[in-house]
Amino acid sequence: METLTKPKGIDTDEKKGISRRDFIKVGAAAGTAVVVAACTPKIATTSPGATTSTTPKPTTTTPPTTPPPTTTPSAETYMFFNATEAATIKAVFGRLIPGTAQDPGAVQAGAHVYIDHALAGPYTAQRETYRRGIASINAYSQSKNKQDFAGLSAAQQDAILTDMQTGAATGFYAPAAAAFFTTLVGHVREGTFCDPLYGGNQGVVGWKMVGFPGAQVAYGEGDMAVGADQAKKAPITLADSEAMEMPSPQSGF
Repeated sequence: METLTKPKGIDTDEKKGISRRDFIKVGAAAGTAVVVAACTPKIATTSPGATTSTTPKPTTTTPPTTPPPTTTPSAETYMFFNATEAATIKAVFGRLIPGTAQDPGAVQAGAHVYIDHALAGPYTAQRETYRRGIASINAYSQSKNKQDFAGLSAAQQDAILTDMQTGAATGFYAPAAAAFFTTLVGHVREGTFCDPLYGGNQGVVGWKMVGFPGAQVAYGEGDMAVGADQAKKAPITLADSEAMEMPSPQSGF
């Protein structure tokens, strides 16, 4: 199975080259600031019939002088996906940027919840794309392995995603398999690397993954020195910045 750095397929075998997770990390590291600005607004309300499951959610941000807290288990609320769709997208994102509790990836960052909430609000124009695309993923998975995508092994899931990326997967229409794969890659990046204000990147695990310091208010001479390691700085979110007391007549200094 080939890597995402090539025109065909994807590769989870580290011995053969860069992994899918590393490929997406490299892309995010090059454009994290753009992704932060492009993410959709956070949606705070829940919709009727929302489904729930258990996974991490973002904790309250701490003052910028303290490293952000790690995520803690709590109930997920889905605003657009039904249970089958939610399980499918969670599994897909879990293979696009794999992770564990010790080395978080897209699922630990809550990227699947991010796109669900976006589809319930600013991304409404893409609802049918996801409805049809997810149904096609599961139909193709059933044709190949007799069960839905979420129930497959990691190797089987990777094979399905490879077929989608190369256009070999059948039964996809509006979106085509390769087009839907590209959409999923874009959205898993958004949900993993955006500012937590937008509902993804829970516990800033995405920023920690690529060493992005977030919305730092200022940089000193040491920060600007050649070779300075910005990854050592505690990431500052937009919420952190808004909570900071800046010098002004109103603040007394």
